[in-house]
Parts: sequence; structure tokens; C-alpha cells
Amino acid sequence: MPFNKDNAVSLGSKGGKATKPPGTVREKQLKVWLTPAEFDALSEKAKALKLSKAELIVRAVVAYKEG
Repeated sequence: MPFNKDNAVSLGSKGGKATKPPGTVREKQLKVWLTPAEFDALSEKAKALKLSKAELIVRAVVAYKEG
């Protein structure tokens, strides 16, 4: 379950610490170098789907099926 504005209140915080379930905490980073055209295309597609750019990339990778 991704952490978003719809479930933020239910996951909440306790004592200033996030209480999100461990499987939903995004604590890793991936730096991606894109051309301006690639970045614009990614931004437009994410906006059209009402997703963040990160969420769009994650969903695309999860849905990708090789050959």
C-alpha cells in the first residue's frame, strides 16, 4: 500500500516518528539522468495519470514483463 494523501491520516505519526508499516516506507533513492525531452514526457504522463514521477516509474517497472 503506497503512502499517499488518502491514507496519510490513518497511518499518521506517533511521537514525531512515522508509523507507516515497514513494507510501505520508501527509504531508498535512485538517481536517474534524463534528457529534457525524456523528463518532459515523464512529467506529462505522470500528470495525466495523477501520479508522482516516482510512482509512475515504480508502477511501470512492476508491470514490465520481459519477452
